[in-house]
Amino acid sequence: MKIDGLTPSSSSQRLDNAKSRRKGAAAKAGSSEHTDSNVELTGIASRLQALEAYLSGFDGIDIDKVETMRQAIAEGRYGLDEDVIAERLVGDIVEDLRRHARK
Repeated sequence: MKIDGLTPSSSSQRLDNAKSRRKGAAAKAGSSEHTDSNVELTGIASRLQALEAYLSGFDGIDIDKVETMRQAIAEGRYGLDEDVIAERLVGDIVEDLRRHARK
């Protein structure tokens, strides 16, 4: 018997080939489960993991302190010490210049 150019022997051969391919794929999939499951992180992923660990030690934002400062600013009671601000800015600039000089 011939259907669309196929003889029974050629169609059963194709069916056998397809079954063999499926068995081979299933065997490969099953054997891949037994491979080494180590994961290597990239440099960025490692740094993100370290940063996450570092930040987990912080409690977060002190909402009460923020509200107190917000209230003081709104009422004009929050004073700034210009000398302290200037000293810290100059100190930061000097430190940046030292870091760049080392490079």
